[in-house]
Amino acid sequence: MNPISRLAQIQQAKKEKEPKYVLLSQRGIQCRREFIMQVKVGEEMATGTGPNKKTAKRNAAEAMLLQLGYKASTPVAESAAKQGDVQAWTDQGSGASDQSTTPKGILHLSPDVYQEMEASRSKTVSTPAVNYLTPKELSQTSSSYFSTSVTQSCTTAIARELLTNGSSPTAESVGFAGNNMTCSSSTVQPSKQLEYLAGIQGL
Repeated sequence: MNPISRLAQIQQAKKEKEPKYVLLSQRGIQCRREFIMQVKVGEEMATGTGPNKKTAKRNAAEAMLLQLGYKASTPVAESAAKQGDVQAWTDQGSGASDQSTTPKGILHLSPDVYQEMEASRSKTVSTPAVNYLTPKELSQTSSSYFSTSVTQSCTTAIARELLTNGSSPTAESVGFAGNNMTCSSSTVQPSKQLEYLAGIQGL
């Protein structure tokens, strides 16, 4: 609280006369003036100096409070409040300047929000599934493919030889045999061989 107001309230509470302030002197040049104020409360008197009348009056009231046995006022809190006001004004000014320099339509994200967005984005993007064949499966697939193609080509050649010559050297060389057909073509009739080959071809 202002020591001038505080001293006046104390006198009002005591139902005594209000403090009286008198300018004792003014000295110094215009740029560096010094004022001396005197305050009188009852029979007590105290003085205070300052660069202007208001400060000198304030210091005189503070000196009177100390002289009467009261605790000193706390101008620190007032100065802190003023600093807070200045800081708030500075923050508002800096915020306005930031808004003026930031292009419209562009929002600056905080690091926390940016990390959350990246985390959610990594969860939604799924890695495409790639199925790889093991060497064993690959060999089985290739062998079945080649065996099928070889069987079809050999079957065609064997059928042509049987129709033309009545015997098939190709069937004997590859060891072609079945339920009704053996490796020895002499013991199997050509008609049986044709029926067997037709069954394999699905005819």
